[in-house]
Amino acid sequence: MDKNTIEILFSERKKVGLNLFEIMKEQGYTKISFSNRVKISRPTLNHLFEGEISSITTFEKYLDRIRDVLQVQEQEFLIGRRTAIGELQVAFSCNEPKGYHPGEREKEMFEILEDLINLCDFYY
Repeated sequence: MDKNTIEILFSERKKVGLNLFEIMKEQGYTKISFSNRVKISRPTLNHLFEGEISSITTFEKYLDRIRDVLQVQEQEFLIGRRTAIGELQVAFSCNEPKGYHPGEREKEMFEILEDLINLCDFYY
């Protein structure tokens, strides 16, 4: 990758991270399967997705590995890829009436729901 291209990608690393994540999903990878395929740890991969890699050299090294696996050109990391549906956002709350104290079953159900949301975040 030439110096000018990597500098542009690095300056737009948050956008690159979002698009990288979308390309990864389009090609059928989960975070875990992609991490294994490109030989980048999940935490580091998450830093790439969030645009939080602070070293341009490290950024370039990982981006080269990813490009080789995904078979995409550098420019594709700058092209927005959001679907018409957009991002899935989840919210849940325990909005019980004043003075209500949830029973053990209700507490357990909210813990399960929270675990499911965290599990989805972990895998996707």
